[in-house]
Amino acid sequence: PLQALLLMNEEQQFTGAMNYAKTLLDRSDLTDEQRIQLAYESITSQVPDEPTTSQLRSAREEFLNLYTDDRPAAQAMVASCKIPGIGSISDSDQQVQLASWTMLVHSLLNLDVTKTRE
Repeated sequence: PLQALLLMNEEQQFTGAMNYAKTLLDRSDLTDEQRIQLAYESITSQVPDEPTTSQLRSAREEFLNLYTDDRPAAQAMVASCKIPGIGSISDSDQQVQLASWTMLVHSLLNLDVTKTRE
């Protein structure tokens, strides 16, 4: 439990998640579906099956809705990033997208399969 708590709240974990989320968003050649699959495979070293992809798609939509409704939270998350070029993003829609993808990536980083490499 302490490991999970640490990883969920660790600043470096969020920074890494945000950096990877920005990398995914910068890939304009990918659809959201492809981004989800790429993120899952890159982080877990496993190809996601359809139920997993569906769950991740739903989670991403929930995060997107959350930050669309609470844009100040998205702005605060992005502004807290110390990576040059990320913390200075000022467009509200980009902040919402980045925050939602950051939370999806952060969730993947906290999966048991990721931490234990089963």
